[in-house]
Amino acid sequence: MRTCWGGQLKSFAEVEEATRDLITGELAPPDIVWEMQHARTKQGVLVWANPQSQEIHGRIQQLVNEQAELPVEEPRMSRDEILASVLGERSGYVRGKEMRAEREKDRVQMRTKICAEREAEREEDRVQMHTKIRADMRAEREAEREEDRVQMRTEIRAEMEQDIDRRIKAQLGALMAGLQQGQFQASGSNSAENSPVGAQSK
Repeated sequence: MRTCWGGQLKSFAEVEEATRDLITGELAPPDIVWEMQHARTKQGVLVWANPQSQEIHGRIQQLVNEQAELPVEEPRMSRDEILASVLGERSGYVRGKEMRAEREKDRVQMRTKICAEREAEREEDRVQMHTKIRADMRAEREAEREEDRVQMRTEIRAEMEQDIDRRIKAQLGALMAGLQQGQFQASGSNSAENSPVGAQSK
């Protein structure tokens, strides 16, 4: 329910929310909120929008004071219960506050859902990033192992080629030495035959 008073149109819930303390978050008592919505001060005198509003304020204020005087250990009526007691459960004020509470509940649920979705997206991103990092690390290790294998094969091939070269050189050296020795023996035999001693022996 909205009240037009002093050129302004505001619901009880809107006026109530305007009284919220920015530090503590507490709201003004319902009788103060009702007074702010239905009365104005003119030349130092409190003027009510109508007699009914003033009467309702008195009843709300009485309940607020009674609840304040109760011992701490005793249960107290909430601000919504006070309004419902004075105005009735079907009052526009009570229904408006209920609708506001439902809207706030919906907003909280929506924020919770959005936060959960964002957290799920972040978790999915973390999983994907972790998977990518592991895949990159595996690929890097595999590339390093392949590089090591290539280098090892190159070194083995070089050693084999060097060994083959050594063997070939050794075989060529032995062959050349044999050939040289044969030539030397043949040359010595020819020299003996051509010498005078060799000729006489014949």
